[in-house]
Amino acid sequence: MTAELPRLSEFGDEPSPELRDLLRMIALGAPASPDALILIADAVAGRADRGVTRLLPILRDMSGFGTLPVPLQTGILAAHRRVNARFVVLDHMARQVVADFRAADLPALFLKGFPLALTAYACPAHRPMGDLDLAVPAADFARATARLEALGFEEKPVGVGAVPGITTHALSFHHAESSVAVDLHYHILGCSLWSGADDGFWAEAVPLDAPKMDGALTLAPEHHVVQACLHGYARSVLQLSVRWILDVHTVLTRQGASFRWERVEAEAARHRCGPILAAALGYVAEALQTPIPPGVIGRLARAPVRPYDLDYFRETAALSHRTSFVHRARRFWLASQRQSDRPIRSPQALLNAMEEQWGCSSIGGLLRQLWRRRAEPAWLRDKRAAVSAKVG
Repeated sequence: MTAELPRLSEFGDEPSPELRDLLRMIALGAPASPDALILIADAVAGRADRGVTRLLPILRDMSGFGTLPVPLQTGILAAHRRVNARFVVLDHMARQVVADFRAADLPALFLKGFPLALTAYACPAHRPMGDLDLAVPAADFARATARLEALGFEEKPVGVGAVPGITTHALSFHHAESSVAVDLHYHILGCSLWSGADDGFWAEAVPLDAPKMDGALTLAPEHHVVQACLHGYARSVLQLSVRWILDVHTVLTRQGASFRWERVEAEAARHRCGPILAAALGYVAEALQTPIPPGVIGRLARAPVRPYDLDYFRETAALSHRTSFVHRARRFWLASQRQSDRPIRSPQALLNAMEEQWGCSSIGGLLRQLWRRRAEPAWLRDKRAAVSAKVG
C-alpha cells in the first residue's frame, strides 16, 4: 500500500493485531500466534466480543484445527453445532418467506449472511448470522410488510419516527414462535436512501442457487463485496465488525478472474463512496493477501466525492463510540446533505431537511421532535447496556 491511499482507520476501526492474526489463521492457514490463541480461548469461554465469537465455527475446518489445545477444539465444535442448528431454522423460515412472496408475485432479494452462507462458504455454519436480510423494490414494500405479518412476524421499532426510505433503509420484524428476525430492506444500503440508488443492484441481481428457493434472488458477487465493505467498515453497537473482512476475502477468492471490478467502480460512483471502498479493500488486500488489483484501489481512492459524503461516513462510524446529541445532530446534518446531494449552509435549509425527514410542518412540531430526540435512542441505549452486561 502506498502512502497516498486511504487507510481503514481513517473511517472506521481496524482490527487489533491479535484479531488480524486470527483472521490470517482462518483465511491463509497461518500458524496460531499466542495472542490469537488467547482470543480463541476468550471466545470459547464467552468473554470475547460477539464479533469474535462468531468466528469460532469456521475454525473447525481450518488446516491447523488439530494442533489447537483440546479444550479449544471442544468449544469450537460446540459452536459449530449451535450455528449449524440455528441455520436450519433460518433456512426453513427463508423458504417459507420465498414461497409466500412467490405466490404473491413479490420479488425477494436476500442480502449479506444467508446467501453467502449458501453460496460462498464451504459450509453454512461457517457464516453465522443473527437474522435474515431481505430486500424488495420500494414500490412493493407495503405489500411485503403485509405478507410478513400474515406469516406471523411483528414489526420491532428501530428508532423514533423511523420512515423507510427517508430516515432508515430497513424495518425489523420478529417471528416469536421461531425466534427468527427479518430485516426488510426498503433500500439495500443504509448510506444511500435516494431514489434510484439501488438500480444497479437490482439490474445485476442473480438467482439464489439453492434447492426450493425458486424465484429468490441475491446480489451479484461484485455487489456483495460493495455491501460488505459499506456495511462493515465501522464498528457496530453490538459487536466488532469483523465478518465483512472474511466475506470480501471469500467472495473474491471464490470468484477469481471472473470477478468484474468495473461493477464495483460503477457502484462506487453511484454511491459516492470510492475512498471508503479503497480503504476497506486495501485493508483486506494487505491483511489477508486477497487478490485485489492495485489499480482498482487507486482509482477508487481518487474517485470524486463530496466533503459531506466523507464526513458522513466518518461520523456514522463514530456513532458506535459516541452518541451525544451533538454528534447525532451532526450526523443528521451530514446525512441530509448526502441524501439530497447538496450542501446545507443556512438555518432555513436545515429546517427544510428536518421537515422532510420528520414529517413536520410547523416550528412547534420541529421543537417536539427535537425534544424526543434529545437523549440517546432507547434501542441504542438498550444494546449498549446488553454489551456492557456481557463484558462485565
